[in-house]
Amino acid sequence: SGAEIVLVFDGVDGASAPARTVGSAVRVRFTPADVEADDEILDLVASTPPDRPVVVVSDDRRVQRGARARGANVVGVRQLQPLLLR
Repeated sequence: SGAEIVLVFDGVDGASAPARTVGSAVRVRFTPADVEADDEILDLVASTPPDRPVVVVSDDRRVQRGARARGANVVGVRQLQPLLLR
């Protein structure tokens, strides 16, 4: 689809890993130990230009509300699964 995919995980205590690329369009990011992945996701949405479409996949209600408030489209994991199986 040409979409850029960013997976964000909470960092490991004391040693967060740098961003990594998994395939051509997937980036994996680990937050510093003192930053929650939820906050990193919301910061990424907020820093994206408003004319660029963003879809956040999360079942976390705080992330869903925050992402919508920042202009992102939000889907749950169950909504994404059928698309991945195509």
